[in-house]
This record gives sequence, C-alpha cells and structure tokens, in this order.
Amino acid sequence: QPRLARLFDSLQSVAAPAARLAMQFYPPKGDHDFGARMLRDAARAGGFSDADVVLDFPHYPSSPAKKWILVAGVSNGAESRQEAEKWCALCWPVVAARCALQGKAPCLPRVLRERAEHQHAEVALRLIRCGRRFRACEEAAEEGEEAPQVDVREKLRQQLHPLQLELAIALDAALAPAAADEQDGQACDSPEAKKPRSCVEPVRESKTELRATVEARLQELLDVLHTAPSERWTLPPPPLSVAMAADD
Repeated sequence: QPRLARLFDSLQSVAAPAARLAMQFYPPKGDHDFGARMLRDAARAGGFSDADVVLDFPHYPSSPAKKWILVAGVSNGAESRQEAEKWCALCWPVVAARCALQGKAPCLPRVLRERAEHQHAEVALRLIRCGRRFRACEEAAEEGEEAPQVDVREKLRQQLHPLQLELAIALDAALAPAAADEQDGQACDSPEAKKPRSCVEPVRESKTELRATVEARLQELLDVLHTAPSERWTLPPPPLSVAMAADD
C-alpha cells in the first residue's frame, strides 16, 4: 500500500530517536484481521520494528465497540524483531492483534489493567462452567452411568464455537486439580470417604464461589486464554475479497 508506506516514512523522518506513537484506526468492515495486519506490517516496514495492534474491548460482539490502536516505537536500524507473535482468545479471529495485558509497557495504568482482567475473567467464568458440564458428562459416559443430561455434550457442541469448546475444556482442566484436592479434603473424614470415588457427590461451587476462584487464579487462566489450543487458531483468516471469490 503506497499510501501507508508514505505515512510511516513521513512519521519516521520527523520522529525523535526514542519516540513512540499510538494511533487509533478503524479496519475495513468485515475484514478486520487483514486491515490490522496490513497497517502493522506497513509500520514495521517503515522503521517501527516493534509495531503491534492492541485491541481494547476485544470481547464485545459489536464491532463499533472495539477500539483498535497501533502502538509502535522508532527502531535504530540495528534492532530486529525476535519476539514471537502474541495470541489472545478474546481477540480471535483477529490473530494480528493482542490484548492490553500482553503489551510491553511495565506500567499499564491500573484502571486499564483491571478492566482488561475483568474482561478476561468474565470470559473464563462462562467457559469454565461449560467445561465442567462437558467433563461431568464425559466422566459419566466413561463409567457407564446413565446420566440424566445425555445430550449436554452435543448441546454444548452446537452452542459453542469449536475454539470456545477447546478453551472451555482447557480452562476447566487448569482448575480441576485444585477442585479435586478440595473435594478429597472435605470427604476424607466423612462416611462418604468409604464409598467408591464414583459414588461420592462432587463438590459443586456456586457461581459466586467459582467467580472468586477465577479471580484468585486469574494468572493461571490468562496463560490458557493467551495460548492457542492448536496451530489452526493462529492462522489468519483469508482476506474478504479472497473469501468472497471462493464462495462464488
């Protein structure tokens, strides 16, 4: 894009050696990843080697509510980008963007950090509840029990995107060891402890209790939300023009 090249060449020519910039922009409608990637790559080619796209309010389903910001610093010409690209489940399918928690700035304002953490915690809370329902049905099926909710797994597969289902299972697995230890601790001195494990009623947390657990172990859950479950979720979607041509 010649216009983008001229833009960043002009910015580079007037920028101080240690200058940093932040530019809010609006990607093409229906082609968010392609637009964000094109702007980021043009900035890197224009001398801003650490340019990244930060997506604020990434969890909002409404596109106008999302805030797109290009952040970049002037490189000295000898620097090269060695860091791997960041990935955030809340930003997907825009794999060219990252969330505010994945920035380089060590002093992210408290209000911004708390807001971003709250966004991630709410997504994690909803997915963990789905993951626990899915796991309960899986365990019941493996033990040959006739569960009353025999269609829960299929219902979750229909309601959730495949990426959401994979994340739900991974988030539940991240909390499962602690939940199992808590259950064993509560059951060890009770008559239920003498029964087979399959007969012991699992500890059921209320939504408020689960929210407290999510907030207490948010850093562990962020690792899950910031790691793609498989490589296919890191691949950029095709540009809108290519997708439309394929449909024709």
